[in-house]
Order: sequence, then structure tokens, then C-alpha cells
Amino acid sequence: SAFNAALANIRCDDPGSWALFVIDLDNLKIVNDTFGHPAGDALIRAAANRISRVMTPDITFRLGGDEFAVIIQASRVLADLDAAAEQIFRELESPAVCEGHSVVPRATIGGMERQGEHRLDAVESLRLLAGESVGRLIYTAGALPAVLPVRFRIDSDGSVLVRAGAGSDLARAATGGILAFETGRTDDADGSGWTVTVLGRASVADAPRPEAAATAPRRSEQVLIRLRPELISGRRLAPATPDPAR
Repeated sequence: SAFNAALANIRCDDPGSWALFVIDLDNLKIVNDTFGHPAGDALIRAAANRISRVMTPDITFRLGGDEFAVIIQASRVLADLDAAAEQIFRELESPAVCEGHSVVPRATIGGMERQGEHRLDAVESLRLLAGESVGRLIYTAGALPAVLPVRFRIDSDGSVLVRAGAGSDLARAATGGILAFETGRTDDADGSGWTVTVLGRASVADAPRPEAAATAPRRSEQVLIRLRPELISGRRLAPATPDPAR
């Protein structure tokens, strides 16, 4: 896709030179169910035009369904990502006419920024992830972002594998959706440590692959969620500077 091609061309050796917004349209399903898919398509077009207008010259990509992404490289936007997100929300506040119906686009924005000099490459990040078993999945449940502690393992292809209830919000969100996963460690004594975040498209399988079965036994009421990494961001946390007042 155009989004994946654009990600592949990003220079990861230049920290702070880019960031990523992932934007979900929270009320697309309601509009589709209430007014029909032509109205939903009109809502998608209206939201895309408004987001693009705010984020120009950076490009807004449609990931599919109700999801958009913006790879941010404009220096004025990188200087204040919170302000950029607020500007998108303000732009979406006014109603859009969708097949004769007045609809206010509702959105959730998640972000990731390539951070400073203690960055980790993808190989080191995956090595650290492989040594852990508990992390956090970030997804959208209804119209709200949700953060769920989960047990996980890393598959041979670098995918994050998680088990969830077949009818859970997580399983529904993972059906072709974009999810974020995060884990890390921090030393309580000096504040040093590391953190790794994985962003990618998820899929749901009825059963694990053979190599996953040994550590994630199948239970009939559960499904296996596979998060394939499209972006891996890791960094080392330097020891905290002692407070001279203490």
C-alpha cells in the first residue's frame, strides 16, 4: 500500500524527524447502520478532506474501513503534536452533510513519535520483547480508546501473539484493525530501562500455528490474535538525574 511504501522510505536514523498519527472515525458504523453506506462513504470523504486540510503538507492515508494515518514530517507540526491533534478535533467539530443527513465526524487519535538519542533498532527491540511475557494492547472499544494488560509471546516472524475471548471487544477490534502494543522495564532504583511500542494490523485466527501451540494451548472459548508489526519504536531510558535538592 501507499502507506507501507511511505513508511519504508522513512529515515529511522534521524530521531525526532517524524511522528505518526492513527485516526479512527468512531461513528462510521452508526452512520452506515442508520443512514446507509452511501452516507458512511460521504462521512469518510468529509473527514479525509478535513484531516488532509489540517495536516498538509504531510499526507493523510486511508488504511481501510474507518482508519486513517498521517506520517508527520513538517517541522511546525512536530514542534507541538498535541496542538496538531487538537486542530484536527476542531476541524471535525462542524457537521458534514452526508446524503442529506447532518453528521458530526467523531474521531479518536493515537500517536507515536520517533524519540531521542537512546533509540533501539527493530532487531534489538524484538530481542527485548522476546524476553517478556506481559504487555499492554491499545485498541478502540466503541468510541473510546482502551488499554488492556495481556500475556503475549513473539512469533518467529516478529508478530505479537495474544489470546482473547472470542466475543471480546479486543477480538472485535483486532479483526483487520490497527492495534498498538507496548511493554518495557524500569529499574526502580535509578529509573533506567527500556520501552518498545509495536504498531500494526491485527488478525484473528481460530487456532494458533503449530509453533505457537506449545506455549499457547487452544481453549474453545478463545481465539489467537496476531499483531503483525508495521512500525517498531524502541528506546532506552537513561538513569534519572538525581535531584540536587534532596
